[in-house]
Amino acid sequence: MKIFFKKTQAVWLVFTMSYLFSQASNAEQVLFPKAEPILSESMDPPLWMSLANGDDGYVRISAEVKIPPTSCIALGKNPFFGSKQTTQVALSLKTSGFQTNLSDKDIPIATFDSTGHEGDCISPAKLPITVIPLTRLESSLSGSVGDLRIMLNVRSTTNTKYELVQKAQIAVSAAAIFTTGAATIALTTLMGKIGEPALLPFIEGFEKYAGNMTNGSSVIEQDWIKIRKVPIKYEIPVYLAETKWDESAADVITRLQRGELDSNNKQFTVVLKFDYVRSIFDSAPIGPNYLPNRENSLTKHVLAYPEQPGLPNILQVLNSGSPSLGQDLSNPNKNTSETCNAIYTKLSTEIRLSKPDRAITMKAFIDESMHSSDWPQTKLFSDCFRDLKDTGEMIATHYGLGEVLPEVPDGQKAYGPTFPNFPKWKAEIPDLMAKIRGILTLPDNRNAALKLLNRGTDIEFIDYSTAWETPSLNQVVASSPTAAGGTGAVQSVTPLPTLLPNIEKFSSRKISQAGCFSAFYPDDTNMTVPKGYMLMLDDSNRVWLGIATFTDVRPRILSSFEVTQVVNGDGWHQSFSRKNYGENAICPSILNHTPI
Repeated sequence: MKIFFKKTQAVWLVFTMSYLFSQASNAEQVLFPKAEPILSESMDPPLWMSLANGDDGYVRISAEVKIPPTSCIALGKNPFFGSKQTTQVALSLKTSGFQTNLSDKDIPIATFDSTGHEGDCISPAKLPITVIPLTRLESSLSGSVGDLRIMLNVRSTTNTKYELVQKAQIAVSAAAIFTTGAATIALTTLMGKIGEPALLPFIEGFEKYAGNMTNGSSVIEQDWIKIRKVPIKYEIPVYLAETKWDESAADVITRLQRGELDSNNKQFTVVLKFDYVRSIFDSAPIGPNYLPNRENSLTKHVLAYPEQPGLPNILQVLNSGSPSLGQDLSNPNKNTSETCNAIYTKLSTEIRLSKPDRAITMKAFIDESMHSSDWPQTKLFSDCFRDLKDTGEMIATHYGLGEVLPEVPDGQKAYGPTFPNFPKWKAEIPDLMAKIRGILTLPDNRNAALKLLNRGTDIEFIDYSTAWETPSLNQVVASSPTAAGGTGAVQSVTPLPTLLPNIEKFSSRKISQAGCFSAFYPDDTNMTVPKGYMLMLDDSNRVWLGIATFTDVRPRILSSFEVTQVVNGDGWHQSFSRKNYGENAICPSILNHTPI
């Protein structure tokens, strides 16, 4: 009997050891992401985002795999009996709701492969990759949770028959063909269908191959309301685990994602970074500027965008028809308003520019088509923007209506010889004054436009005549929607968090004409003060003197504005009358309205 029991125990021991060994040898390494992404960085919305509800800028999202310098990712080492196995890992991102060419496509971003290096520290094949290119910020009024999704998929396998890494790397390599910089793979651009036909088949090939594999996922749920709260960085940790006994890879992922995760098993982190851009024509990322710097919105820069091989630029897209839109603009038999509406629609739906960039591009395109930048002074301006009042007003705000230089006298003849510092004053201050003029001559929305131009900063306002403010004219009136998509200059504007009472007073009066830009200084030293003088004619034919002082710090904004009424024969009237503003200047017209 003892011999029998000893044999039986031996059989059970052999059986148990065999079973344990078989289960251990079948244990599989699994990588999976934390189910809930971590919002690790955000910021307060900039001014330009606070003043609107969408269609005012762009968001760009990039992804990168971050591995701590001291970390060792040892794939393929089985903890039982020191056995080794080949492990392949592919990380990919799938987005939905964003208007991109690869929406709802699984885009590989990195791979790990322990083949030939089982149990050793391995590095991923990866590059920083732009998964959401510059994409227009859409209206947050219609947003709801789940409208926008970014899903990280982590797939891993120990089956040597699978070519998971190979398929993923082919797709990543194909994307690298379209790299616009040494460090970033840009899968798409704002207006180019880069994914077709060269890249899309490789992405779809990876999707088809990996679609049936078990993967761990982590989802960032967004909508346009949440985007406008300005998330900057999400982090998704990725962990390593092994299956136990008869547990499948799907089982272990489900079990661990629902429980507490061991920080010792964390291997690396996928970082998603959000960048916000006011304009595609200004490389500065986030900031309070109403529109980009003037030097960045010159015609040659705007119409040449995006300047990438194989992609049409904006000018080519707008002139792709026959006859072209540029030809229609210069054709007197064509309806100017309809042509401008067609330009606007193309910029909005095909190139998907934001509202400010549509204004900049329309100005540049019409400059090019008419071979002149003087057209805002002609009937073409009012005809073009009859249905697009908001766009016309943005152009007036950004560029100033009319030519600036004819409104500046060549010298200070009434006050002695020309000062050496006068050319410096003339090169900067009149341009700033032209922006103020552009706002004061808007039919409505002057208050909101001036707040934007001045970056939400109030001014000192002095009314020596105590007759300037007209609150009834200071209403923000939204234009009605038009067939071409115009919606009024600031139709979706929400109030600033703090009131700017002096800007409200200053913008309350409607000005029909403004000009006579001058520098009245007693000596050349004071010529360096950022100050300018101008005359303004209101809707009641009253003439006003305006004295604008700008900040010393650049970029300059308005610091103070002083006003007083001007009458025929007073000192100010005589001073401006003695200046020569050249032909076509509107200064004499303003002076002729001064009452006696």
